[in-house]
Amino acid sequence: MLAPSPEQSEQVVREAMALFERVKAGTDNPVLGNESLQLKAYCLITLGQPEKVLALLPETPPLCGPSEPLLASALKMTGNTAEAKRVLQTGIYNEVLALFNLLPAYMSLCMDDRNRFEETCRRMRLLADTFHIDRLHPGLYLSCLIIMAQGWVSFGENETALSVLEEYTSLAAGNIYPLRLHGDEYFYLLDNWFDREIIPGAYPPRDESLIRRSMAQALTDNPAFAVFSDHPDFQRMAKSLTEAEKG
Repeated sequence: MLAPSPEQSEQVVREAMALFERVKAGTDNPVLGNESLQLKAYCLITLGQPEKVLALLPETPPLCGPSEPLLASALKMTGNTAEAKRVLQTGIYNEVLALFNLLPAYMSLCMDDRNRFEETCRRMRLLADTFHIDRLHPGLYLSCLIIMAQGWVSFGENETALSVLEEYTSLAAGNIYPLRLHGDEYFYLLDNWFDREIIPGAYPPRDESLIRRSMAQALTDNPAFAVFSDHPDFQRMAKSLTEAEKG
């Protein structure tokens, strides 16, 4: 977002993609290999090359269960119950976050089917409340709320959309900074692990002021919300997020 021109922005994406290709070619770590593959696919989407993404990624991932239960069983058998709990907490945490990447993507595809969209919203909110996603990973949940609000606008439910944007504004302008991965009362064994391991995404690769600006722009510069440009509640929310940019 700091590139002075679209051409330079594209150049940066292409340079990043070349680095991901280099990691994929040079690593024997399957986790790094898979992450570099997915990040290359993200670059291709950004560059408007969906056909290459379809050729790059398998349509159906391998149908095998997670390894955490087996690893935890082995740790328990060796008497290391605390580490077994940590391994399972990590597995649960990762699967919950995976759901909150899948659900908004599915929600955006259901904007041609109100019943399915509404049910997806309902289930996502239940999961969010159960796992306290607004506190556990607010950045991820904010993306969900924007897509939810866009959906309600597309169905003509403007008041519902404004209510969702109120929730978005309250969270985005609240005490959620600095954004970083962390545990909570349930995932109480993860903080030391996050501090000990190199976790991609543990800290956003952007300055906090840029993150705050992008959160404001997700509301103020979103074409889906142009219908609210003269609405006093929307103007108040926009002002609140703009002021929050200053920290």
